[in-house]
Amino acid sequence: MAEIEEASVCETKDDGTVTITGGGSLTFMNAAEFGEKLKQASLTADAVIVDMRSVQFIDTQIVQDLGRAGITLIGRKKRLRVLVSETTYPRRVMKISGYDTIMDIEVE
Repeated sequence: MAEIEEASVCETKDDGTVTITGGGSLTFMNAAEFGEKLKQASLTADAVIVDMRSVQFIDTQIVQDLGRAGITLIGRKKRLRVLVSETTYPRRVMKISGYDTIMDIEVE
């Protein structure tokens, strides 16, 4: 079994675009940091990108935060962009959740 990397969450801002990049295992232990960054970005940024290409695992709190941000951005006439890797757990969760209706999920 592959070893799960320690979680990381960082945020970058560039001309109205906020990118939140996660890595490792995003769980309840770091969901508050991820959720708060995503909430603030979805309320104020011109564009929001969540880069989960290096994320190995997401729990239900992360999935809920993504859903809330997607709905918030739709209310602002914008779309959340989520970048995922093809063979990762987050990609499977995003596909099962049906979130492609409320956000743009880009598989790389």
